[in-house]
Amino acid sequence: MKSGLGRNADKIVILLALTAIIVSQVLLVLNKHSDIKERFEKEIRISSPFELVWGLNRQADKPLILKEGKPVLEYSGSYSTLNGKPLWMHVFNVKAEGDRIFASFLEAGSYMVEQEVEVKEKEVIVRFYITPLHPLDSVELKLEHYKWFWKSVEQVGNKIVAEAEDGITELLLDIPPSGFRKNCNEEGCNFFDTIYTAENVTLRTLIAQEHVSFYPS
Repeated sequence: MKSGLGRNADKIVILLALTAIIVSQVLLVLNKHSDIKERFEKEIRISSPFELVWGLNRQADKPLILKEGKPVLEYSGSYSTLNGKPLWMHVFNVKAEGDRIFASFLEAGSYMVEQEVEVKEKEVIVRFYITPLHPLDSVELKLEHYKWFWKSVEQVGNKIVAEAEDGITELLLDIPPSGFRKNCNEEGCNFFDTIYTAENVTLRTLIAQEHVSFYPS
């Protein structure tokens, strides 16, 4: 006659196997949610019809704009500056509401920069406001636009046209920039800058407004 343990051995093995399966499934779910949480903490996304990806670590894209999975351009968080200071070095806050991303960059005791990115059906509108905490004699905002890479970049009046193998990116500039610079060689261009200036800033001022469109090839 089998002992009680022997008679229940099969049941114990089955129970242990079921326990192992349940534990593995729980760990899988926890890991999945951990990945989702980690991704959410690193970026904010808005989709349809353009996709915006806003990196939450300081140097990341602010934002990266995509259309149909193709990169249109990236507003650099590392090389866009206000009065020579990179935007990512400011204290910043960001949130998404509907089809817009709102961000603010604070230079303590001096000014606040607000960035609004709005997704429309055929374009993305990027606006920058500056609010001085005391009167500012002058302000210079440099926006760096990056992509690897464009075959050519040209400024024609208040429009910038950047052509790549996957399509054409156009920027319509509502406020005329005081400067424009592109980085190109025989292989193409990987970034261009628009520079905006304002004098005697005492109130909240719209300093830049760019309409970004993309026409896939």
